[in-house]
Amino acid sequence: GAAAMATMELVHAIGLNGSAEQPLHVIQPESAGDNGTHDLVYASGGCVVLASLRDAHCQEFLRAHDAAITCLSVSGSGALACSGQHGDNPDAIVWDLQRRVQLFRLQEHDHGVASVGFSQDERFLYTMGVSQDSKLVVWDLQTGCIVSTQVLNKPAHCIAWGGRKKDIKGRDTTMLQLATAGSAYLKIWTLDPATGSLTSEDCVTGISRNYSCLAFSEDREYIFAGSTSGDFSALHVKNKVMHCVTAACSNAVASMLALPPDARFPNEPYRIIVGGGDGSVTLYAGDGRHFRDLAAVQLEGAVSSVQLHGPNSFDLPLPLIAATSKGFIYQASLDAAHLSARRVVQQSHCGPVPAVAFAPGAAAAVATALSSSTISATVSSATSCFAAVALATSPVAPAAASSSVSSAPSSYPAARTLASICPCAPLASAWLAFAAVAAASSRPASISTVLPVPGVFGRWRRTAT
Repeated sequence: GAAAMATMELVHAIGLNGSAEQPLHVIQPESAGDNGTHDLVYASGGCVVLASLRDAHCQEFLRAHDAAITCLSVSGSGALACSGQHGDNPDAIVWDLQRRVQLFRLQEHDHGVASVGFSQDERFLYTMGVSQDSKLVVWDLQTGCIVSTQVLNKPAHCIAWGGRKKDIKGRDTTMLQLATAGSAYLKIWTLDPATGSLTSEDCVTGISRNYSCLAFSEDREYIFAGSTSGDFSALHVKNKVMHCVTAACSNAVASMLALPPDARFPNEPYRIIVGGGDGSVTLYAGDGRHFRDLAAVQLEGAVSSVQLHGPNSFDLPLPLIAATSKGFIYQASLDAAHLSARRVVQQSHCGPVPAVAFAPGAAAAVATALSSSTISATVSSATSCFAAVALATSPVAPAAASSSVSSAPSSYPAARTLASICPCAPLASAWLAFAAVAAASSRPASISTVLPVPGVFGRWRRTAT
């Protein structure tokens, strides 16, 4: 009979789904229930990763997806997370971050989950399907049941909660509001949690834009809508009209973060951080009818997520954590007059990784090849490799990776195919679990001659084969 399949434990991985919706979130360390160890939550392949800025090797993995995570949200308190995927099982999964367990698997979408988000009170969750699905579902997180379902007449490219809806006198009601936007339209929805009714009103945008991201101001008076034209609009929530448009970047607006108002500047109470498709991160301040930029920093890749990091949310420099489509996680500070700074926290491939090899005689160094003819190399500590797994002893040949390792023996001391540990290794997240197979080989995979070039991870570029 066939040998029993043993298991492999994923120990460490470097990867980021940089093109996913909001792939990176910052949490207060105590909210993760581990005595302050973890302060980052991000999507990597089919896993939700809890990581630490202070210790790059401190990682925990939440695994239940069988395809790459396409969207990620963390509740305001940091106690809950939700991740969605495309593929044959386009589910959204709600996680308890303190207990590291799956609370709900939400199976209402047929083609893929484009966006997920928690309400401000963490009672409700929306999941929005991709354009082929065009379904908006609101869930009750106390029961896991559906509160409301709406099939969208027009595909929505972005969505955001707007807290409690205000009455004509500006007082909070029991209704909730959220907004959706897409090509040449923006709607504000009103949800009655008691009855499940979901009604919408169109906003008068004044100009035609393809909207890419949304954020409500903290006082819920304005909604900011970024577009693929590289600008953002400020729309008045009560009157449903646009008040201004501000040019922000030379590419699409990829992410936005509305900050609390600063009472010291009553003439410019609204502040918003805009992450551009050109890699710019810019802080704007204004009154709703006019905005000016206060500080900026330049990153590499479209800024898919930007989060405050630290207690300071008013004074410059503003401490930030940002993720980009090119696989970077940055720690940055926004400051005026070219004083902004940045530091690379993590760099990973943003495309398929066809090959990997350990350096001969040096188990702590590994080179990975990207399809763009670039080779990256990392030197790790003695206890944690670039992408390492604890290998079992059953000789099972992992077909998913055998073609990526040259001169490999016919069997490997690996217990499962790499797809079992990381089903999305060939995808944009580049989990790099191929390193386990290269390590298991009796001879290291052959690679081209490389030339070291100074860089964050000692990036090497191919010279001659």
